[in-house]
Amino acid sequence: MRRIIAALIFLVSNPLFGQNQKLIDSLERKLAGAKEDSNKVNILNDIAFEYRLVNEAKAYRLLHESVKLAEKIGFKDGLALAYNHFGILYKNRQMFDSSLYYHHKAFAIWNQMNDEEGMASSYNNQGRTYQAKTDYTNAIDCYLKSLKLREKIKDTTGAAAAYSNIGQLYGMKKDLNKAKEYTAKSVELLAAVGDSFALGKNILALGYFYYEGNQFDTALVFYKRALILFKAAHAGSETAQALNNIGNALAESNRSAESIPYQLEALKIQTEIADTTGMFTSELSLCQAYGFDKQYELAARFGQQALDLLKKAGGEVKMYMDTYEVLSELYRKKQDYKKAIETYTLYNHFKDSLIKEENSRITSDMLAKYESDKKDLELKNAAYKLQRRKLIIGGLAAVIALLVMSGYLLYNRYKLKKRRELDEALIRQQEIRNKAIIEAEERERVRIAKDLHDGVGQQLAAVKLSMNAMEEELAADAGKLERIKALEHMVDETLKEVRTVSHNMMPNALIRKGLAAAVREFIDNIAATGLLKVDLQIIGLNERLDGSMETVLYRVLQEVVSNIIKHAQANKVSIQLIRHDDGYLNFIIEDNGKGFNVSEANNFNGIGLKNIMSRIQYLNGSVDFDSAVGRGTTVVIEVPLIVA
Repeated sequence: MRRIIAALIFLVSNPLFGQNQKLIDSLERKLAGAKEDSNKVNILNDIAFEYRLVNEAKAYRLLHESVKLAEKIGFKDGLALAYNHFGILYKNRQMFDSSLYYHHKAFAIWNQMNDEEGMASSYNNQGRTYQAKTDYTNAIDCYLKSLKLREKIKDTTGAAAAYSNIGQLYGMKKDLNKAKEYTAKSVELLAAVGDSFALGKNILALGYFYYEGNQFDTALVFYKRALILFKAAHAGSETAQALNNIGNALAESNRSAESIPYQLEALKIQTEIADTTGMFTSELSLCQAYGFDKQYELAARFGQQALDLLKKAGGEVKMYMDTYEVLSELYRKKQDYKKAIETYTLYNHFKDSLIKEENSRITSDMLAKYESDKKDLELKNAAYKLQRRKLIIGGLAAVIALLVMSGYLLYNRYKLKKRRELDEALIRQQEIRNKAIIEAEERERVRIAKDLHDGVGQQLAAVKLSMNAMEEELAADAGKLERIKALEHMVDETLKEVRTVSHNMMPNALIRKGLAAAVREFIDNIAATGLLKVDLQIIGLNERLDGSMETVLYRVLQEVVSNIIKHAQANKVSIQLIRHDDGYLNFIIEDNGKGFNVSEANNFNGIGLKNIMSRIQYLNGSVDFDSAVGRGTTVVIEVPLIVA
C-alpha cells in the first residue's frame, strides 16, 4: 500500500484544478487590438494552445482563423505552428491518425524552410502522439531524431528535454536501467546550462526510478537534491512533491516516524497553494505513517481528512479504493472492528471483482477475533459477561449489516443494468424514428421535384407553345400581340422558378457527381446572388460517400447557410469540408455575422437548429456551436464516414 501512494505522488506534480486564466485574458486583450499580420497569427496560436484543454471548439475556431490569415499573408512559420497545435488537439482527443497528419504537415513546412528547431519540435510532438498510442518503438525513434537535431543546432535545453522524454518512456516500459541512463544525461546537460527548475524535475524523476528499483537510500539522495533546488526556485507544488517522495522513501525503509515531518511540511505547502490532489496524498500518507507509529488517533484524523477532501473534490475510483484500504487497516489495528468492517466493505465496493472473496475473508477474520475476545473475557472475570455479550451482538450486527449492504449493492447494480438497457432501447427507437422521418422527407422531396419537373413544368411548356402559335394568328393586332408577349414572359419566369425549386429539392449534381460537386454548385449559386462572399475549401473528398449521408450533409449545409442569410446579418462565410484518414469527416462553417448567446436554451428551440442537430444525430455524429453576440458563429460538425 505504501508503494501505491508513492507512485501517485510521483505522477501528479501539479494541482488538478485551476487554469492560467490570467494569461488567456491577457492574450484575448492583445488579440482585440491586433492588426492582420504575423503578430496576430502568433497570438491566435498562443490562445488556441491555452484553450486546448478547456474549450476545444474555440481552440479549433482560433486555429482555423490562424491558418487562413497565415496563408493569406504567406507566414509559413505561423502556419506550421497552427498545424502543430491541431496535431496536439487531435492527440488529446485520441484521434491519433489525424494528429500525426497535422504534425507531418507542420514538419513539411519547417523542413522546406530548413528550420531545424521547428523540425526538432515536430519530432518531439510526433513522439508524444506515438507514446499516447502506446507505439513505443516509433515514439523512441521520433525522440531520438529530435535529440539528434537538438544536438546539431547546439540546443542544450532542447536536448535535455529529449533525453528526459526518452527516460520517461523507458520508465513506463519498466526498463529502469535505460530510464536512469537517459534521465542522468538530461540532468548532466541541465546542470551545465543552469536551469535549476528543470534540473530539479529530472533529479526527482531519477530518484523515482531508483525508488522503483527498491534502492531507497539512493532515491533519498536524489529527492533531497531536488528539494533544495525547488525551495531555491520557490516552486511550491514541486517542493511539496519532493517532500512527499522523501517521506514515502523513508516509510519504505521502515522509518515511518522520520517520514512524518516531511509529509506534514508537504501538506502545509499544498494547503497554502490549494493543491487539492497533493493535500489528499499527503493526508493519506500521514494516516499510514501515524498508523505504523501506533499513533492511531492522529492517523484516523488524517485518514478522515483525506476521505472528506476526496469526496469534496472528486477523484478516480482507485483513489477511493486506496483510501478505504488504508482506513480499514488502521481501524483493525485500533481494534475498532465495526468501522473496520464498514471501511472494508466500501473498499470492496470499489474493487468489485473481488467482493465475494474479500467479504468472506473480512467476515471470517472479524468473527474469529470476536470469539477470541469472548474466551479471554470468560477466563478473566464473570463481571465481564455483559460486555462480552455486547461484543457478540455488535459483531453479529456488523455481519448482518455487511450482508444487507452486499444485497443492496447487488440489487442496485441490477436496477442500474435494467435502466441502462431501457435507455439504450429508447435511444434505438429514437434513431429509428429519426431515420424514418428523414427518409420520408427525402422521398417526398424527390416526388415533389419530379411532379414539378414532369407535371407543372411540362404543362407550362405546352402553354408557352400554344402562346407562340397565337402570336402568328394575332400578328395584325398590335395591342393583343403585346399582351400575348407579356403573358409569354410571365410563363417563362414561372417555368424558371419551377425548375429552380425542383433543382433545389433534389439537385442533379448531388445525384450524378456527389457531395463535393453539389456543394460547389450550391455555393456558386449563393455567390452569384451577391448576398454573401463565400470561401470554400474541400479536402480529401475524392470518392463518393453513402447516398443518404451525402443527402443529409447537403441538407444540413442548406439549413446552416439559410440561417446565416436570414438571421446572421453576415457578408462573409468560410466553409471547410475535410475528410480525415482515420474515418471521420469534418464540416466547419464560420460567418462574421452578429452571433448569438449559445448558453440561452431559447436559441436552440427553432426548427432550423433542431433539424441540423437531428440530422447529424441520424449520422451518429456531433455538432458544436461556438458563438457570442457581436463575434459571429462557428459550426463544427464531425461524423463517422460511410463510403458508397
